[in-house]
Amino acid sequence: GETFVKTWRVSNEGTCPWGTDYSLVFEDGDLMGGIPAIPLSQIVAPGTEVELSVPLVAPDSAGVYRGNWKLQSPTGTGFGSRGDYPFYVQIVVSP
Repeated sequence: GETFVKTWRVSNEGTCPWGTDYSLVFEDGDLMGGIPAIPLSQIVAPGTEVELSVPLVAPDSAGVYRGNWKLQSPTGTGFGSRGDYPFYVQIVVSP
């Protein structure tokens, strides 16, 4: 039940900027109380990095939990780490 923030540092290695109409979106796994879609708060030019954060809540039950996230373009196309792989958060909750 503890809250925490997961932050990824992501690099735009493409050729077009990511605008504020792009979003960090939950793909699958355990949402852990997160917001399913978070718009980018700034423009990310090619060759630059941005920190993307999502506030989460650890489940109350013991276990291993993993949530997969991607970026999404304004047209709904998802993309992730090294092409199509999602980036993720994984936690272990102990009893």
